[in-house]
Amino acid sequence: MPLAIVAIIVSGLSALFTASNMIVSLATYRRARPRIEVNPSWLLIGAEDWEDDAMGFFTIHLANRGQNAVKLQSLYLNLELGPQDVIAPAKNYFTDLTVIDGDIDEEISGFNGRELTMEANNLMSDVVPHITRARIVAVLADGSKVASRWMAKDSRLVVLKEQVLEMAEAYAIANLGWTATPTQQLSFDDLEEME
Repeated sequence: MPLAIVAIIVSGLSALFTASNMIVSLATYRRARPRIEVNPSWLLIGAEDWEDDAMGFFTIHLANRGQNAVKLQSLYLNLELGPQDVIAPAKNYFTDLTVIDGDIDEEISGFNGRELTMEANNLMSDVVPHITRARIVAVLADGSKVASRWMAKDSRLVVLKEQVLEMAEAYAIANLGWTATPTQQLSFDDLEEME
């Protein structure tokens, strides 16, 4: 076999080995980068008692699809507005979200998730009737942003009053330092001790 053919075969095998090494490196990079999914639900509290244009709150499930831990910097609400004259003409309106239940500061480990309950905290009540759809945007610690799917205002889920009580208790525990104590019936002896 001529020397030139041997050199071509060796260089071809070397190129094949180099290409396979690059493919493995690319797959490792893609697996290690932060990949997070934001899946929100738009909930309307006690809809039977509220007006049609109540804002409600959001339950957000964050899923880390990568192997490395992910840390959130913030979450905000991106609203698309229909025709209105409340604020300067703008199609998009952004507002911060306040945590009602859950811990936004805790890392989300690889292939794990977290659920947060949040509400819009800087939203003008005059804007709510003009909302056409909304989405949640997560800002990661590295500065990258991940947006959820758009949610139509008509797709809000109704929350029953029992669930509202559970949410209120979670909010009181998280933000007000309130601790739930079991309820018990007092006797006359207990009342005398209190005096």
